[in-house]
Amino acid sequence: MFVVLGLLSGVFKVPLEFDTPTAFHVVAALVYMQLDLCVARWWVGPSFGTWNLPWLVATKLSPIPATLDGLSPPGTPPIARSVFELNGALFHEIFWNVCICQNFIDHGFPWILALLAVPLSSGLVHGIVSNVNTGIRCFPNFLWVALAYHASGSVLPPAIIHAMWYVLEAKLCFSLKSVKRNWDVDDREDETETPPWDATSTLGLLLIVGFYTPLTILTSLYPQLRSLEGLHHAASGVHPGRLPVHDPLEKVLCILGLVQIGLGAATWELVRSGMDVLAEKGDLTDDGIDEIKATVDRFVEEHGLCGLSQVCPSSSAESSSARSASASDSDHEDSTELGLKGKARGLSVA
Repeated sequence: MFVVLGLLSGVFKVPLEFDTPTAFHVVAALVYMQLDLCVARWWVGPSFGTWNLPWLVATKLSPIPATLDGLSPPGTPPIARSVFELNGALFHEIFWNVCICQNFIDHGFPWILALLAVPLSSGLVHGIVSNVNTGIRCFPNFLWVALAYHASGSVLPPAIIHAMWYVLEAKLCFSLKSVKRNWDVDDREDETETPPWDATSTLGLLLIVGFYTPLTILTSLYPQLRSLEGLHHAASGVHPGRLPVHDPLEKVLCILGLVQIGLGAATWELVRSGMDVLAEKGDLTDDGIDEIKATVDRFVEEHGLCGLSQVCPSSSAESSSARSASASDSDHEDSTELGLKGKARGLSVA
């Protein structure tokens, strides 16, 4: 909402161009994600499940409506959920990197302070709306998006990174302990709140800094690797108090923002019914996901939403049987969690 209001009032423009430097940094981000998944698989062991980046992404791009998962409206295909996540992530990253990071730079602060302003302010916000441990654990991933923005000069790489926190099912190193999983639930069954900073947080931070520090140095030595056109667009022709009638990009973003707000409001109660269970128990084991699905099943039946879904249980026994069958293949279960993992960090790592 804040970003849409800013765009409508003409107080800023967005550094976003679909140019070669932006594509380079998107590819760099994907390379980093696969590296991170490899390290996470090594850290957890064989019980980690799928760690193939293309496969994890492909399962979230299916046009076939999925069964209820606790976060998607009935009958929603995975690709629709992924587009919704990407659109929301784009507006989050416009806020963090334009309104916070770039604003610090424009007002003469050293770039290192501008970078740190993103994870520190995000940690403060998440600490207030969720809990202190959630706020602290936000540091690695929000430093990541700030580094990606500074290296690329575009909000697109950070937006894709943000969306992938959910698409990759929170399997990246920084989020391995954010919720209970099949591989560690026995050791964490008495856990009742978000765990404090631990070795996985440190591991994620070291990987991010180790990858993006050389990339940032490289783009400093070769400025043509940054999206200079996007930065130039953001710095030119700002007219506070005027609608962006002559700025096609900002007009499109305004429309996308209003659509995001509308869809979020329309599906909030349904999504919240599953998110509340996740927030209370922090359980994303097979049993935890079954409980979330059962909660959403009940919501769908109670509110007469069965007509929207191809999968509407006629009885709780039938629903339980279907869920047991779907859990028989652990890798398939991994691929159908549809981004639930990222939401456990205080209902969303905004």
